[in-house]
Amino acid sequence: MSSFRFFTFLALALVATVLASPVSKDSVSCKPIGHPTKLVNYNPEFRTSSFFKTANSAKHPRLLAANSSSEKFQFYHCSLPSDKYSKEKNGIMYGQLRSVKLPGLCMTPNNVNVEGPSTNDGWINTETVPPNTDGTITFRKCATTDTEVMRRQWLALQDYGSKKPCSFPSIFQKGRKGDLEMLGLTGDSNSSSFYFPFKESTSTAYLADALPASCKGKL
Repeated sequence: MSSFRFFTFLALALVATVLASPVSKDSVSCKPIGHPTKLVNYNPEFRTSSFFKTANSAKHPRLLAANSSSEKFQFYHCSLPSDKYSKEKNGIMYGQLRSVKLPGLCMTPNNVNVEGPSTNDGWINTETVPPNTDGTITFRKCATTDTEVMRRQWLALQDYGSKKPCSFPSIFQKGRKGDLEMLGLTGDSNSSSFYFPFKESTSTAYLADALPASCKGKL
């Protein structure tokens, strides 16, 4: 084989290899929205609320509920990791949540939930991904491309910038297309997790330094 034919063959082989390789995604672009605030939930049925903080742990700190906390959190608005994620609409923004005291770490539930078979009474069964896992929330290194970690870290922020009385920005777990929106956030002194809402008994998570008593009957 001549040198020319050899190098032509080599060039074609390299082109074929590149075309056959999966196209890598660029890192998502994220920017902070608003200013850091506390994270607090509120349950309108029981009219109870809790603040949230991160545990003092060197690795994968858990999110814990408490009667009070001074810890601040920052929502980061991010570009879509891939076409597996829904486009924004109705003023809802997507991205990740970080604790100010834990730079580089993002809120990371252990799983996402998808819809399972419906029950005879119309309730929706949920199935976890990965299977048979709990939804304990920890803080882990922020994903920058479309991975299963990014899928679990992908949150929605709604009502940001609303001028309505007693309206506060709220967050919930969004995940990819087809994942259930986990609208509720609950927790105790040991752990916290998002959950699928059950009628009006949903503890919504707000980014607010306080929820005025006059607003609690209107949330």
